[in-house]
Amino acid sequence: NNIVYRNKAKINDDIYVSGNLGDSYLGLLVLKNKIKLNQRLKKYFINQYFMPNIQLKLADKIKKFANTSIDVSDGLIKDLGHICSESNLGCEVLIDDIPTKYTKPLTGEEINLGDDYEICFSANENHLPAIEVIAKELTIPITAIGKMTPGNSVAVKDSQGVEVRIQDGYGHF
Repeated sequence: NNIVYRNKAKINDDIYVSGNLGDSYLGLLVLKNKIKLNQRLKKYFINQYFMPNIQLKLADKIKKFANTSIDVSDGLIKDLGHICSESNLGCEVLIDDIPTKYTKPLTGEEINLGDDYEICFSANENHLPAIEVIAKELTIPITAIGKMTPGNSVAVKDSQGVEVRIQDGYGHF
């Protein structure tokens, strides 16, 4: 099967995300003159806004073992919510583990701004060695950010275990 569906997550699957999140939004802020950065960072973030890195090779590699997968286009938590609802599960994500190039950790507002076009997927923890090999081979950071859980909600927590309030992601309608 060449398709990784959104509805096959399993309890205790690790949740991974490729690349850095928030870069496209920072590019938009640079274009709107809302933040000041050096020329190198300005160019990087503007490029991420206009020409995001679509992870097609990664999508091809993970289909061998990923239980679920989704592109991060509407915001990480909103898109992860699709996996949860379609798999009839919940998840817990640690905000401090979400990779970003500029600010660490992302705020509850920044986490769900979208247009990153990275890949979020779930897989059994036994696949971590293969995931590390793929990350190295493709020179793409792949970061574990949480776990699939029983229930039906997406919980985002800080390093103290306190739930972080998240701004809703992009809505199409």
